[in-house]
Amino acid sequence: MKHIFMYAMAAMALMSVTSCNEREMDLTPAQAKSESEGYGYISLNATTDDAVATRAEYTGDNLSNWWAKVIAANGNGEQAYGTGGNFKKIGTGNAGDFAKTGFKEDKTTGYKIFVQNYNGQDGADGWMAANGGYGDAYWTGNVEGITVTAGQTTQNVVVPCYTPDNAKVSFYASEFGGTALSVNVTAPRALTFTWNASTKKFGTYEDAYFVTYEDAYFVPSTSNAPQSLSYTISYSINGNTGTTASKSLAIGEKGVWKKLAIKSNDNGTITLKITTEDFTHNESTDVTTIEFDAATGDEI
Repeated sequence: MKHIFMYAMAAMALMSVTSCNEREMDLTPAQAKSESEGYGYISLNATTDDAVATRAEYTGDNLSNWWAKVIAANGNGEQAYGTGGNFKKIGTGNAGDFAKTGFKEDKTTGYKIFVQNYNGQDGADGWMAANGGYGDAYWTGNVEGITVTAGQTTQNVVVPCYTPDNAKVSFYASEFGGTALSVNVTAPRALTFTWNASTKKFGTYEDAYFVTYEDAYFVPSTSNAPQSLSYTISYSINGNTGTTASKSLAIGEKGVWKKLAIKSNDNGTITLKITTEDFTHNESTDVTTIEFDAATGDEI
């Protein structure tokens, strides 16, 4: 199970970013706000594992690429980290922005903390633009009621992210025996997966990530339809070159992983096996098989 941990260290914090080992971290001048000034700090981490833990080896992306915002729960909605409703980068270790941020003492209602690994649903700095436009898993989470005491660090605040907010589709063709193969996705956005006959893989990216509903910001309801993947398969095998008719595949709920494996056999048939899994827990839930006639591209 992949654990993603974000450590935003501050005064009196004892943690290591890269392993389970602990080490003492010196304070920076920016962390030296005294108890008399009424500020404390928060030691923050987040996990994508259902079994929330406070220590684990970090195996994810660069921690400095994660983002957070903190809202005061004192009734006025004051934003204590980030501005104007926007997220701000957490940064790594003792030098990170979050680690150097003092939070006004609040021993009662506490703060609400939001985290995410990309700043926004899409756009130049969002998950959809990552990896050459093929996208990346998008994790978000929040926790509330985090109290702060002046001159102290609130330790081991865990933000559970759990299931990612998008869906994943992957293409594999290690058992295809032809000379050329590509999958051309036309919706919900245009993407091309080009197969390499030597490596028997679809180039650099075999995975793509998609929003699960037409309006990514809506909770699923009858007012916004689930996303469907529209695609064709182009191929050359046994002297036959063709393109299948357009096929449609329901992308599924958030956290769903659709695996499409393409293979061929000696009788001129191309088989497309579709497996549906939860890509957080890798549990198989459904398998569908479609066969095409290599000579005509027609579904059998």
